[in-house]
Amino acid sequence: MSRDNGDLLATREALRTCSDTPCPDLVRRDCLTWLAEVERTIPTVFVTVMIGGEERLPAEFLIDGKIAQVPKEPLAMNPGVHTFAATDEIDGETVNEVLEVAVQPGLRRQGIVLHLDLPTPEPAPGSTTPGVDAPVPDTGRKLRLAGFVTLGLAAGGGIGTLVLGLLGMRAHDEADQQCAPFCDDARVSSVQKQLIAADVLGAVSGALAISAAALITIGYKRRGDAPRKRKGKSPKLGVLVAPGGVGVTGRW
Repeated sequence: MSRDNGDLLATREALRTCSDTPCPDLVRRDCLTWLAEVERTIPTVFVTVMIGGEERLPAEFLIDGKIAQVPKEPLAMNPGVHTFAATDEIDGETVNEVLEVAVQPGLRRQGIVLHLDLPTPEPAPGSTTPGVDAPVPDTGRKLRLAGFVTLGLAAGGGIGTLVLGLLGMRAHDEADQQCAPFCDDARVSSVQKQLIAADVLGAVSGALAISAAALITIGYKRRGDAPRKRKGKSPKLGVLVAPGGVGVTGRW
């Protein structure tokens, strides 16, 4: 299941189990190699909450709708779109912030900052606000490009997963017919390596596909081909470039 839905965290745990269990030495060594590859692919985020201009812990903090603690250290997450939310009080008024982030595979210490502030007063009737009805530039072009490139990598990985899986299943069937249950360790190890490799490559490909979908979707939302009115706290999307990848954030 972790292979099918791009769950790199579950894949990591499976490989840890594989490397610790009494498997043949060849299989254990391969599991350790694949575990290192998956570890490099798992992204981490570093969360900061600013309340009234000061960094402190909010009254309530959620990750993907679940109550959590603001992590003090970089938090490992599966790639894809995740939602961070915080709620607190300023001068007796409840304020909150919701931030939607596209987490890229392999991106380390992606900075996520939630700003909780009192709402900006709306302009008086009859006054004009600079930028109202102004066309929004196409800031999503790079995101779409990155998404399509990532999608291509995911497609290549999916083909590789299919090939490895078919080869592994074929080798398993041949061994089952020819020597089971007395197959030698070398043959068993070869079959296990092919099947585990298919699982690992499938998990990475699934994660890439999730990230590609997020980048392409947000990129098209930011095409900027139509005027947009801004009133109060408008939706915000941003791009975070860091060593190892490109991150996308959205705020409303």
